[in-house]
Amino acid sequence: MKDVVTAIAEPIKVVASFSSSSIRIHFFNWNDRIYKVDSVNLFHISQDGNTKSYHFSVSVGANSYELLFDPTTLSWRLENVAQI
Repeated sequence: MKDVVTAIAEPIKVVASFSSSSIRIHFFNWNDRIYKVDSVNLFHISQDGNTKSYHFSVSVGANSYELLFDPTTLSWRLENVAQI
């Protein structure tokens, strides 16, 4: 069975912990539903000029969600959803 990836690109609310060396995502709220993050599968940083973006691939149940954090605006966005 193939994963179905859907582009979303919508702002979301996130509950996360920040330390000097990491960001830990606990929950996110999308479409008035709260998703508890089971695990962070991948993490990378992209850079456009002086602007960095932090990308997270997280699992909630069998589905994967790509979250993007913009530290200049302190905002989060749900980029993609991969459903099995």
